[in-house]
Amino acid sequence: MKKNKTVTPPILAQRLLAWYCRPELLEDLQGDLNEYFKRNLATKGPMKAKLIYSIDVLKFFRLYTIKKPQPAKYMINVILFQNYFKTSLRNIERNKLFSAINIIGLAISMCVGLLLIAFITEVKSYDNFHPHADRIFRVNSAVTVLNDPARNYATTSILAGKKIKESVSEIEQMVIMRRGFNKDLQYNDKVVALRGFWADESFFQVFSFGLLSGNAATALKEPNSIVLTQSSAKKLFGDVDVTGRFVLVDTVNYMITAIVNDPPLNSHIRFEVLASFTTIDAHKLASRDNEWLAWDNMWENYVYILPSEEINTEVIKQSLARVSDDGNKTIQNNKINLYLEPLREIVFSRNMSNSIGPTIDKSIIITLGVLTIVVIISACFNYTNLSIARALRRTREVGIRKAVGASRGQVFNQFVFESVILSLFSLALAFILFLFIRSEFISLDKTFQDMVTLRPTPEVYLYFIVLAVSIGLFAGLLPASFFSRINSAIVLKDMSAVKLFRHVNMRKALIIFQYTLSILFIVLVTIGYKQYHYALLFDLGFKTENILTIDLQQNNPEPLIQDISALPEIKQIAKASHVSSVGKDISGNVKYNDPSDSVRIHYNFVDQEYISLHEHKLLAGRNFSPVIAEDATNTDIIINLHTVKWMQLSDPREAIGEELVIDGQQSIIIGVVQDFHYERINYP
Repeated sequence: MKKNKTVTPPILAQRLLAWYCRPELLEDLQGDLNEYFKRNLATKGPMKAKLIYSIDVLKFFRLYTIKKPQPAKYMINVILFQNYFKTSLRNIERNKLFSAINIIGLAISMCVGLLLIAFITEVKSYDNFHPHADRIFRVNSAVTVLNDPARNYATTSILAGKKIKESVSEIEQMVIMRRGFNKDLQYNDKVVALRGFWADESFFQVFSFGLLSGNAATALKEPNSIVLTQSSAKKLFGDVDVTGRFVLVDTVNYMITAIVNDPPLNSHIRFEVLASFTTIDAHKLASRDNEWLAWDNMWENYVYILPSEEINTEVIKQSLARVSDDGNKTIQNNKINLYLEPLREIVFSRNMSNSIGPTIDKSIIITLGVLTIVVIISACFNYTNLSIARALRRTREVGIRKAVGASRGQVFNQFVFESVILSLFSLALAFILFLFIRSEFISLDKTFQDMVTLRPTPEVYLYFIVLAVSIGLFAGLLPASFFSRINSAIVLKDMSAVKLFRHVNMRKALIIFQYTLSILFIVLVTIGYKQYHYALLFDLGFKTENILTIDLQQNNPEPLIQDISALPEIKQIAKASHVSSVGKDISGNVKYNDPSDSVRIHYNFVDQEYISLHEHKLLAGRNFSPVIAEDATNTDIIINLHTVKWMQLSDPREAIGEELVIDGQQSIIIGVVQDFHYERINYP
């Protein structure tokens, strides 16, 4: 039979007590605590007995039990570390080739770590400048069309925002925003194009964009009010002291009610101008626009809430569920369920439609993190292998140290300290490499260019040093343990006989592990490169080469077309409502034959030049023509092959002349094109 294992007090708690307790009190305290431990062990069991013991050790950490400082001992430690430092520098200088290989290897791998630290730190800082960032949420929409999987949108209907404001009492502040205020602002003879949002009066109560002038509570309260950023005011007026002046926007005079600081780079909400939401809201209601307050008109609007401090978000979620249920009763075939997304997580919502500001997928950060860890661990084991490989040259040094009185701990500390010093040298070289390659790293992805600068802050510099010290400790741990165990009596014996595991030589095990990591890194980098190359060359189903896109910001395109048509380098010009394959989304319900059967269809408003410019393959029918475009622009449509299959037609030619009802409007099919990638490539 197996003997029952003796249960003893927690080792860490015992060591802590021995570390801080005065020697004259230690024995009595240990005796009392052990006695209480045995009693609790019999009555309360091992887990509770250990927990109580640990708590009691912490309770005795008081002024009368703490050891008195010993300056002489501290001085000895300082002198000892000075000796470690000098010895480490001498060993690095004496072994130039060994040191160079390790410094360069660690520097290259550490450079990858510096990139990742700077990148993650900058991304994680998004929207943290708001004092209540941890309490701000965006209300998103999960849209389900018939039996299709739900799709998440960052936008919400105006009706949903107003219902939330009326019925959810747990909210302290709420702001409704609408994108699309991309206008030309005119002052005297100067015209400047600016981008921004319509926002209601609570905007500056929810978000903390510092005002340089004006009243935050009333800046967006009245119709035809406008707020400019500092840089926008300088563009238009050459000055920032312009509060109270008027600018002309679409034949209407807007009064500048405030000047705000430019939104920082780490804000997902970026704007040059804000216009009062009451302006557009009053205009839409006066025109009796039925779609304005429709429950499913959710493509342009954003709702942010600031709950009360003492309110649990679960209560608000239940209120949103009730609002969703009431709203869904007013629509058919679709369901829109509202849900909360924390402000600090918005930047990680890459696969969400209608997002504002730059976003990134968490999987990218995880992938970069795995690659970094593999590279750093490989470099650390390279240092370990080289250290053990030159064991014969260092054993005599260790033997002499022990012979003159050095303890095992002192030898261990010496080698760890040497590893840390070497790692700090590597950090200096890694930082130089980091400065050279950070621009190349940012240029890998357009998303990175919009999100980060990778300029280190004091916080990032501290993380760099922590990384270097951690790598030094990790890399030097095994060599330090190896050398500290050397017996001075057998110091001249062959160290290759030392075994890490039974039947496995230490050096062989480490080399195998290092090669495994290296192969893993090569495989990961190869897969990553292949995926990146695949994405660059992905066939979207239409031509993209040598095609430049100009955002007109809702301006009349004809003057621009006339100007650029005169350029000899321009071969063809086409117009479209948005760019395909980049995540922009316009969609509506389409019906064919059966009025009760409908699906969600994505569409793009284009002119007669678009199909030929992008080289879409026309399978049947014809393209738009200038004559038809002038006569009846809205009734003719061109569909893709996937829509033909949904119509259950065997031949694309059968679709020509058929009628589809899109959001209640009848449209006639005049052409069919080959399928193409409308959304991002990570969508079907």
